Amino acid sequence: MVAFVFTTREELERHEPKSYDEVVNNKQSQNWIATMNNELSFLYKNGSWVLADNPKGKKLVTCKWLFKLKEGIPGVEQAIFKARLVGRSFTQCEGIDYN
Repeated sequence: MVAFVFTTREELERHEPKSYDEVVNNKQSQNWIATMNNELSFLYKNGSWVLADNPKGKKLVTCKWLFKLKEGIPGVEQAIFKARLVGRSFTQCEGIDYN
């Protein structure tokens, strides 16, 4: 029973944001924002994401940030903040929004 209590407490302390608003209001917001900037620069550098104008009459693919906190070994390595920007392609219809 004691082990369960410690595990639950650790999970409560390790809060992973669910949205950008939670990142901004998080006490570790600087770490999350730096991770988000790294992800965006990586996407630009690899050419996998380009900012473009919206064609008239077409829906845009929306996106969402996913956040994960990987705990390090105490005293050996720090926690790793991970942020991924994912496209939500289900917001478009084939033949209408793209060919």
